[in-house]
Amino acid sequence: MAVVAINIDGQKYNLSCDDGQEERLLSFGDMLDKKASMIRSSFPQIADNMLLVMSGVLLAEELSVAKERKMTTAESQPLSDNALIQLEKIAEHIEALADSL
Repeated sequence: MAVVAINIDGQKYNLSCDDGQEERLLSFGDMLDKKASMIRSSFPQIADNMLLVMSGVLLAEELSVAKERKMTTAESQPLSDNALIQLEKIAEHIEALADSL
């Protein structure tokens, strides 16, 4: 089992993952950090735990919209099953981060 350090809003979090999944987890961390930065710029005084919750909710919403589009929009190019699996794992990691606060 590997340990990966991700940075969210200037805070370092060490997360474990399966060997070979390190780059993927870093990518998920980057996604979460971008959401957190976007929220922090609008709400500079937001508490860290609320920041992570709001970031997770935004990513979960994006996942939901992506799933809806895949199911309802036959003419558009849907996300691959692999992309949806990755988004679901992002949501799981966000939930784990929020639980650890």
